[in-house]
Amino acid sequence: MTVYIDELLLVNFITDYLLLSLAGHFSRKRLCRWRVALGAAAGAVYAAVCALTRAEWPVWLPVKLAVGVGMCAVGFGRSRGFLRTVGWFFLFSAALGGGVWVLSVFSGGRLGYLGGAVYFTIPAWKLLILAGALWGLFELLARLPGAKTAGSAVYRKAELFCGGGRAEVNVLVDSGCFLRGVMLVSREVACALLSPGEAEAVRGGAGAEELVLRFGGSLVSASGVGDGGVLLYAFRGEVRFEGKKPVPVTFALSPGLDREGLEAVMGNFEL
Repeated sequence: MTVYIDELLLVNFITDYLLLSLAGHFSRKRLCRWRVALGAAAGAVYAAVCALTRAEWPVWLPVKLAVGVGMCAVGFGRSRGFLRTVGWFFLFSAALGGGVWVLSVFSGGRLGYLGGAVYFTIPAWKLLILAGALWGLFELLARLPGAKTAGSAVYRKAELFCGGGRAEVNVLVDSGCFLRGVMLVSREVACALLSPGEAEAVRGGAGAEELVLRFGGSLVSASGVGDGGVLLYAFRGEVRFEGKKPVPVTFALSPGLDREGLEAVMGNFEL
């Protein structure tokens, strides 16, 4: 049997990219594609090492677990919910392993494992078409109406307006924010929407109560990502999603979003 290193790397890169993307989707993580690709590349290199080296330590279970955790750390960072992402990654990896084993029995040697690395003895262009079809199916399923029910994570592009301020963001829908008509925004987004004086105060670490006393606005209590139900500084503005007209909305400055690497979060409702 001849297995080419370039095809081995390609197969495992695509496999790891899909696994990391699924893990991020099911754990409600924002997908930064270049980071996910970097994590997948690390996994592909590890798979090649396992397949080419004669040493036994690369395929030891503790090493495999450490590599999997490292791939998730590269792909998503050590933010809140990291262990949940790792759990989903290992779950999907185990499911893939079982599927590969079953298919390898009926593939006549065209599909299987080599030193812990997945291999396909089919032309690379067919593999790319297959990977593209799988990714397209995944994207389609993520956009189905059922994907927008409670407990899912759906990103929607939106334009935010407040006075003369404007920001283009990816809004995470339904991730623990259940206040109708309120959108949580990060400090960076809030600073792009607020007046220069307000933005300077926010960057200086002013609290919600101080901001209300100095600039007006209001306070809201929102169970945002990492906010723990504290009072947040709120101000009025407008939001426009793709293909829709701008509608009024209350923006709430959520420090918890910065720790999660998110721009904006809203509950699962149609504005």
